[in-house]
Amino acid sequence: MDDYLLIKMAHGAALAVWLGGLLVLAAVLSFPPARDDADTAPAAPSPFLRGLARWNQRVTLPAMVLTWALGVTLALRVGWFGHRWLDVKLVIVALLTLLQLCETRWVLRLLRQPPVAPPGWAALGAVTVFVGAAAAIMLALAKPFY
Repeated sequence: MDDYLLIKMAHGAALAVWLGGLLVLAAVLSFPPARDDADTAPAAPSPFLRGLARWNQRVTLPAMVLTWALGVTLALRVGWFGHRWLDVKLVIVALLTLLQLCETRWVLRLLRQPPVAPPGWAALGAVTVFVGAAAAIMLALAKPFY
């Protein structure tokens, strides 16, 4: 099998893991744990939230880095840098990366005592992931304004 196809398949697999992790983070952050009354001691973070933070650090973030590395490798091998469709796609992927970093920070803040809730607009994370990923994938497949 050609090296290009192997890199492309690995890029797709890393992308699937990264986007799956982003969607799980977005879903959890859409419904942050309720705050306790000021009179009571804050509850300890749930085992699920601690596990999610570990999964994010050990799987989702490395998948994001691998997606970037393999995508840049593909673009360099084929000579796509300088094409407008790739420039637009890189902006979208950079925004998804920024969302990943924000969601990572918010999950870590939920683990603090007392937990710090994410901002209200964090609930839009899942929509952002779907729209951004769909746009980036369509640009990669169709390569408009070549």
